Amino acid sequence: AKEKPESDSVVRALLALRTRHVQRPGGIERFRTRGGLQPLLALVSSCARAAGGGAGVRSSRKTLLDLALSVLANCCTEEGCRVQVRLLGGIIPLVSILASVNVESIQNRAARALGNLALDPDSANIIHESGVVSSLVRILKTTQDSNCLQSAIRTLRNLADTPTHRLNLAHHGAIEPIAEKLGSEDLALATAGARAIAALTKTCSSDCAEQLSATDGVAKLVALAGHAKKTARDSVLTALANICVQGFMRPTIGSAGGIGLLVEEVR
Repeated sequence: AKEKPESDSVVRALLALRTRHVQRPGGIERFRTRGGLQPLLALVSSCARAAGGGAGVRSSRKTLLDLALSVLANCCTEEGCRVQVRLLGGIIPLVSILASVNVESIQNRAARALGNLALDPDSANIIHESGVVSSLVRILKTTQDSNCLQSAIRTLRNLADTPTHRLNLAHHGAIEPIAEKLGSEDLALATAGARAIAALTKTCSSDCAEQLSATDGVAKLVALAGHAKKTARDSVLTALANICVQGFMRPTIGSAGGIGLLVEEVR
């Protein structure tokens, strides 16, 4: 079936927004102050309702939703947009999309938008309360797409902003699938995993440490430090230092060569 003319015009408008307007200096702020977020969120919400009602995402709607989420994720890099999206109720439709749409490009962009929104503490609270952590964990266990995996991991990292939130992430089993990615041959994915583990292990809980132990996460961290760039190496060292809080993990860290890494760094 052909796309409706109005759908085609919306696609062109979204493409123009993404490629010409929001990427310009001050473009996101102009889009926000001129009232652009409300119709953008209405479009996202409409697609979320259709998917949540069991209708799925038709091919014409998929293009619309892909583009709308791309623009929204870009907009949410700006603080003012993050606040306005929260106030307009824009978080829950993203949660619904992640729970009901199994299209990797859409999952990637919805996760990216939530990851940007999570930089706002009030939004992070709403995201945790929404139950979307379980959807993000499911994505880590089921998708093979590197970009989608990295977006989900980054979102979980940004949601690790308080001790209570870190406990919630551990409760939902978020550490184990992230730790599994530390051994990936995809260095960008492994680095994303290391950065997330460094955040998740802050005030490391016993549950967090046990999930790392179950996936041989410490050995993977140490191995990654040996051939990674500075960003990944710094994350590895932070994670290892954090994990040392749990006494039962220290022998594992020592046997994997982690203590030597930490001592070398101090010198």
